[in-house]
Amino acid sequence: MSALLALVAGCGRGQVETIGLGPELAQEAISAYDANGDSTLSQDELRKSPPLLASLPRIDSNRDGAISLDELSSRVKTLSGGPRYIALDVRIVEKGKPIVGAELTLAPETFMGEGSPRFSGTSSVGGYCSIKSDGPRLPGVPVGWYVATIVVPDSHKTVTKGTEIASDATGNRIEINL
Repeated sequence: MSALLALVAGCGRGQVETIGLGPELAQEAISAYDANGDSTLSQDELRKSPPLLASLPRIDSNRDGAISLDELSSRVKTLSGGPRYIALDVRIVEKGKPIVGAELTLAPETFMGEGSPRFSGTSSVGGYCSIKSDGPRLPGVPVGWYVATIVVPDSHKTVTKGTEIASDATGNRIEINL
């Protein structure tokens, strides 16, 4: 999936408690989707988590097509050493053409914790979407894994995609291609 979705988040005036990017996050993710209890997420198990499936190339260090607890722990450690927030530019397109009026919601993966904020906005000219937190204003989107739901009212189309928000994954741009 192409990663270029334009998202702008406001500057902070409040604080939000987000789940720490510690080893417990990797364990939470594995526990949430590991149906057979082998501490590894297979392709079938990953299909239940679009964000982790989209991150497979960055996480799967041994290239076996699965994500082990050790691999995910390593990725979480990498993320914890970088910026906590990413001020994103989000753009929504279909077949290369910008979509105007699409409603975007970025919801954190369940394993990121109950207090993690959601972000939403509506695309305008050029398909660009300025998003805002459903909680306090933040300097950007907290680093982590998100489910992007896009509703295009004119076509009655709803699309769900997964994305990892991180400086080495998305930079500060994401393009969601419907």
